[in-house]
Amino acid sequence: MAPGIVHQLVVPDGRGRFTPMMLSSGPRPRLLPDRTFPPYAYLPGQFPHPLRHPEGHSYGAEPHAAVRVDAALESEEFRWGVDLFNFGYYWEAHEAWEGLWQASREAPEQRTFLHALILLSAAGVKLREGKGVPALRHARRAARLLRALQHQRDFEAAIGMPPEGLADRAEADALAGACLHASISPVPSAAFAFTIVPD
Repeated sequence: MAPGIVHQLVVPDGRGRFTPMMLSSGPRPRLLPDRTFPPYAYLPGQFPHPLRHPEGHSYGAEPHAAVRVDAALESEEFRWGVDLFNFGYYWEAHEAWEGLWQASREAPEQRTFLHALILLSAAGVKLREGKGVPALRHARRAARLLRALQHQRDFEAAIGMPPEGLADRAEADALAGACLHASISPVPSAAFAFTIVPD
């Protein structure tokens, strides 16, 4: 989905309204263009909880099928997390990657890598909320984990850059300040200037 495409939002009274989707950077590639984005990007305390509230965008949704650990980083669920992350659905990206993280108990490096991406998602939520200090804290924790994987080139293909490169970019964007990205809106907004593009 490119910037300027009209995106339907469902407001709490059940009526739909259409608003242009805003992104902070240029066009971003979709990995799974046939999969529909949620109708809003969740921010805690601002919108119905996606899983627990009856009006949540994923309320009652079936859990995704289990993925083999050795295939996790090539899986549709991993790529769905990348799409969600790149387009500003940070809470949703965290949810997509968390199941893969939980299944990676027997693969410690992969578990560390997924934990780093989950922390970057948390940083994205905080950036969208305009909370710079927690955003930077999450980004720095993610960066430490990614730098610990700098010699693990298997992860480079999954994100399209070396893990330490993602660490540098994430820290720089979080340090740039939430004031540039704050968007308390159900319309997703990319809080990071970089894009994750698996090879």
